[in-house]
Order: sequence, then structure tokens, then C-alpha cells
Amino acid sequence: MFRKIQSFRNIKGFTLIELLMVIAIISILVSVIFTALNPLKRFKDSRDAKRWQEVLSILNAVIIDQIDNGGFYVEALSNLSPNRVYMVGTATTGCDDKNAYCATEVDGDTYCIDLSLLISENYLGKIPVAPPGNTIWSTSISGYTIERISSGNISVRACEVEGSGGEISVTH
Repeated sequence: MFRKIQSFRNIKGFTLIELLMVIAIISILVSVIFTALNPLKRFKDSRDAKRWQEVLSILNAVIIDQIDNGGFYVEALSNLSPNRVYMVGTATTGCDDKNAYCATEVDGDTYCIDLSLLISENYLGKIPVAPPGNTIWSTSISGYTIERISSGNISVRACEVEGSGGEISVTH
């Protein structure tokens, strides 16, 4: 009737020291992997890649429109003062309000350019809006600037850059 009591020596399992060693090794591996992947840097690089893409799409739309119009820029671009930086968007004032976030600042409050004609002529799908970095951009103040250089070239820039690659700018 009496059962024999099992001794603790016969029980199979891990000791506390073994469990602590495994937890320590796993936590070291997780911290090394997390540091190597650096998700914050990946998010910043992703937003910068989107900015590059949108700067190029604005410039390509302007160039294709110019080619289709016998070498002339769309009216909004033709009316720009040379060597002045304008904010792309639908606003008519307040275009220099976010100069603190722009590597190349907009020249004045009314230095705005509406490229909606490029949309209606199917050169652009919509006014690009820069992804939020240090500030939030909108269709009225997009986070992209454009400048008609006195040589006749066009320069398009992104206001913000989060990576270490310098200003995002293309010129044609």
C-alpha cells in the first residue's frame, strides 16, 4: 500500500544556472540583431528613398511637358523669377513657413508654385507630398521646392533629408 517516494535526483530537467545561461545568450543575440538591423535608420532611409523618387517624378514631368510643348515650360514654370526657390503645392501664401526644415530655403511667403496643370495634362498623377520627417507636409506645402536657374535649367529639391546622404536635389 505504501508507495515508494521518488527521489529528486531521478527527475529530469534544467537547473536554474542552465536556464539563466540560455536567457543571457538569447538576450545578447537579440540585442546584436536589433542593433544590426537598426529599424529607425531603415525607416529614415525608406523615407529618403521616397523623397528621391518624388523629386525625380516632378522633374521628369516637367521635362516631358517641356518636350511635348516644343521646348517651352508649363506656364507656371515660365513665370518663375530666375534663381528663386519656390515651394511646390497648392498654397498661394505661407510657402516659406517651414523654411526651418528646408536645406535650401524658400525665398518668400508668396513663392509658391502650383503644378496642377501637370496633373491635368497627365504628366503627374498627383502633387507629391514628402513623407513626414521632422514636420508634416501637405498638398498645399508639399516639402518639395523648385527653382528655375538663370541658365534655363530646373532644379527640384526635397526640403528634408533624414539620412547622411546630403540634400536630395536633381537639376536638368
